Amino acid sequence: MNTYPRKNLDFKVKADFQNSFNTTIMQEIPYENRSRGAINLSEGKINQLIAEVNTWKRLLDFSREENVQLKIRLSEILKGKSDGNLLDELENFQSKFIRHDELINLLKKEIAALDQLLGSLDMDDRHIINLAGRKLTSLRNTIAEIEGLFFKLQFDFNAYLAVNM
Repeated sequence: MNTYPRKNLDFKVKADFQNSFNTTIMQEIPYENRSRGAINLSEGKINQLIAEVNTWKRLLDFSREENVQLKIRLSEILKGKSDGNLLDELENFQSKFIRHDELINLLKKEIAALDQLLGSLDMDDRHIINLAGRKLTSLRNTIAEIEGLFFKLQFDFNAYLAVNM
């Protein structure tokens, strides 16, 4: 019942995060887009992207709070249980909750770096604008994937408890 694929997702997310701001701008921008800007961001567009980043921050805060509630529920269940099979599965859920916290922390760091980049964008620097645009797209996709997996984890946990409690 591996609904939160650690190996694939963790590797992908960590690799994306480790590489995200550590590479040079010229390595990040496709050759055909280097001489002309591929993304034209107006001040209004940048403000929209900053608003989206702020939405992500709130979403991650909410996700963290939901994860805390799941862990509290788990600890309440564990207080009176000694069934080996039940304990094994509950330990599995606990590990998934902890991994979700780790992913939230990684995302929050990445969002903070992106937020800082967006706040200091020079509208004349097309290379930085292209980099920020691609980082936003990558983060948008990663957050959507992680939130979808977390929703499934919540659902699986509650369904498991409904059947086994």
